[in-house]
Amino acid sequence: MKDSFDHDGGLAGPGWLTAELKRRGHLRSGAVTRVEQHPAPFLVDGRTGTARFWTVDVDFSAGSDHSCPSHFLLKTCLPHRYEMNRTELDFYSAMAEVTPPEGLVTVFGMADDPQTQSTALLMQDLGPDQQLTEWPIPPQMPICERAVTTLATVHATWWNHPRLADAPFELYTAEKIDRQLQHEVLPAAQRFVHALGDNLSKARRDYIDRFIARYPDVFKRRIATAPFQTLCHGDPHFWNFAIPESEEEPVTLLDWQLWKVDFGAWDLAYMIAHHWFPNRRRQFERPLMAHYRAVLRDAGVTYSETDLDLDYRLSVLRNIVHPILCHELKFDASVWWPHLDRVFSAIDDLDCLELLD
Repeated sequence: MKDSFDHDGGLAGPGWLTAELKRRGHLRSGAVTRVEQHPAPFLVDGRTGTARFWTVDVDFSAGSDHSCPSHFLLKTCLPHRYEMNRTELDFYSAMAEVTPPEGLVTVFGMADDPQTQSTALLMQDLGPDQQLTEWPIPPQMPICERAVTTLATVHATWWNHPRLADAPFELYTAEKIDRQLQHEVLPAAQRFVHALGDNLSKARRDYIDRFIARYPDVFKRRIATAPFQTLCHGDPHFWNFAIPESEEEPVTLLDWQLWKVDFGAWDLAYMIAHHWFPNRRRQFERPLMAHYRAVLRDAGVTYSETDLDLDYRLSVLRNIVHPILCHELKFDASVWWPHLDRVFSAIDDLDCLELLD
């Protein structure tokens, strides 16, 4: 085991661990003397579509004074997903400079090497007693409500926060989304439509064209009248929450690879409309939206039902971007293909097209 972080092998050495723990104030004296690292047992080969996860056990030298555990979870990026993982490091670096909101995992160390396209994130292992369902079966509603409580708590902490205008944060503007749609989404959408052929109806192809052309103006009008922006996770599906069996323990929101400043309703629409088939969404969508508003209200944030409904529908419209970009990034079709139908079903059910008029 190398004494530094081995970017090629994704291995954490005692020297790197000692330095990171001391830098963050978790190891006041002494050193890490032994490291044992294995692929995380809760994933096949410890892998997801973007990263590898490892369990890390360490020994400290005699007399070490530390405030950290001896067991960690290490996340290292897959080389072709370097930018997404590096963005997550940016997020935790930004949180280290402020009072972080509730619902975040404790980070003990980070490493980044642009030359080898590798990152490492050493964090708290939340343990095996999480109430996770098998993808893509949604959790039952009491668990969904606990996840939405944590999401809304994060949003409330950052609701129209003055820091959102400062780097590394960036307010979401009509100009920004116009650049994204024209330079990133449009060429990807053209390849998407061509690849799917007659699997995509003419009406759906026409919608994609209309969305790219009209959405920036619609969004610009909305921002001018209601600047409800906050820190958004960007990918808050229910499997990115660690939800302990005990309701006394906090729920943690993980995998901040796609974080951004946006309408809080974006996270909510992505969580629900993007991932639930129509029958479940029609049954539980409104109750979860009401629960989200109630948590915001209890935290001192006023967000009317009318405003949330409009922002949610605008976000459902924008959900179409996700399957297009997943196809562009060559994610497995088993992930984005069902999303596509769910997105269009939500657009139809919620009469979202009228917003583009």
